[in-house]
Amino acid sequence: MRLGSFSYLVKQGWKNMGANRLMTLACIGVLTACFLLTGVAVLLTLNVGRVVDYLADQNEIVVTLLPEVEEEQAAAIGEQIKGVPNVQDVVYESKDDAFNQMQSMLAEYGNLLEGFERIFPARYLVTVQDLTIIEDTNARLAGIAGVEKTYVPVDLAGVMIAINNAVTYGGWGIVAILALVSVIIISNTIRLTVFARRKEISIMKYVGATNAFIRLPFFVEGMTVGIIAGLISSGIVCAGYYFVMDFLNGMYNVWILKILDSFLTLGQVWYFIVIGAVVAGILIGGVGTASSVRKHLKV
Repeated sequence: MRLGSFSYLVKQGWKNMGANRLMTLACIGVLTACFLLTGVAVLLTLNVGRVVDYLADQNEIVVTLLPEVEEEQAAAIGEQIKGVPNVQDVVYESKDDAFNQMQSMLAEYGNLLEGFERIFPARYLVTVQDLTIIEDTNARLAGIAGVEKTYVPVDLAGVMIAINNAVTYGGWGIVAILALVSVIIISNTIRLTVFARRKEISIMKYVGATNAFIRLPFFVEGMTVGIIAGLISSGIVCAGYYFVMDFLNGMYNVWILKILDSFLTLGQVWYFIVIGAVVAGILIGGVGTASSVRKHLKV
């Protein structure tokens, strides 16, 4: 196809958008809403996953040692713990460390713990990599010689895994549904355009116009609608994300600020949001147009 013909067909596609501006605006509006929901779902899914990962990093198995275990033997046990699969980090607390912590917690009660310096066992705080196999990791740790007991928050681990799975599957499921809805919207818009121009298309076919020559303006129309909707929706999502993060950062709540540290910043995601929305608009516009033209362009 010559450059002049291609330029003419692109302009023809944009002309069709102007001629059917009410339908075009409605299509852009609905697609923008779909892309908005998709952007929110994606950001929510990614951030909840990061929060769950952050909480998992704080999730520890407490391994207490037998009272008769001395420092040298405790160090050897620590090396064994580091060699257990799924162990990410190991922190040692001696008997003196455990006593000092308890004493600081009970400081208002004076010398209540005087004479009990040696009753607190040494322990290891073990952070795991994968919560789904935390029980197996706990069993391995409990089997090490010199370990008295282990404490593992299995219920908390199960809750975090369930939340992560629900948000991940639910979020991407919503994205898939909205993508399908967007394709249907584009397809119906192009279908109406094809129907309105059926006589003109018939004449073009009789004078020798190829299928590609006839179809290209419809592809231009569908893709342009997708690009416009992608740009509008990505701009709104980025602006909304900025204001929400700014609001949360201004709450000065220790727990919220800790969780916010694991969130993606706008600087990390804005270009992915914009590029993703525009590319999605082009693909959805193309797919919607192709399905509509293939089924309804019968001339």
